[in-house]
Amino acid sequence: MTKRIIAVVMVVALLAALLVGCSKKPNNNNNNNSAADSAASSAASSAASSAASSKEESEETVSGTGDNNKVTLSMTLFDKEYTLGKSRVKDLSDNDWGYDPEDWKDIDMEKKIEYKQTGGSYLTMDNSTTEVDISFKNLAETFATPEQCILTKMEFKGSPDGAITKASAKIFGGKIDLAKCTSFEEIENQLKSNLSSFVKEKQYDSEYSTSYSYKADTKDGKFYMYASFDKKENKMKSIDTSLDLNYDYTYQPE
Repeated sequence: MTKRIIAVVMVVALLAALLVGCSKKPNNNNNNNSAADSAASSAASSAASSAASSKEESEETVSGTGDNNKVTLSMTLFDKEYTLGKSRVKDLSDNDWGYDPEDWKDIDMEKKIEYKQTGGSYLTMDNSTTEVDISFKNLAETFATPEQCILTKMEFKGSPDGAITKASAKIFGGKIDLAKCTSFEEIENQLKSNLSSFVKEKQYDSEYSTSYSYKADTKDGKFYMYASFDKKENKMKSIDTSLDLNYDYTYQPE
């Protein structure tokens, strides 16, 4: 009888030990998972912080003697000035800028576009030597065809000794001559003369080339420029300049 009692007690003790062991196992897993999650979260936060810090270090706000609120958001090409918010698509076509067949194939030139509606974006117009990309919107009429719409964006690309010089490309009412932007120093000097401040950011640097971007907010919109310098040829390889009108800009007839 005594042996049977001892045997029952041992079985009960063994079962109790097994139950305790099982109950501890998930807790250890949970603790391990929690530690892993915490480490992963910490690593992600560190990486994000490092990326943000790196971007902040590459950006520099430059002060100038001009006034961002007084610059004219315009581009001059072949001695004709086109001002965003005022000039129309027709002003370009009247000055021998053609409609790129591929870009404009889906644009119905007879379609009546409602007031405040966008008529087209990032469309190329060209002449015999150069191209310009534009966007336009009906800002002035109850209904308007694409040609009657107002320019809301202009972008011109080229090199100072190539397309830029051929087109005599200028911005800000002709005050910045892109053909003279043959170095980063010259770009920045011209920007300083016309803007009160702008953001400069190094985009790329290698033994072959260096590139910077420049951007600024103006009274009526935004300015952006990307410039790349060829170290091997020791000259400015390309400059991409774009002007964008504010979305909520109100047309003001002259």
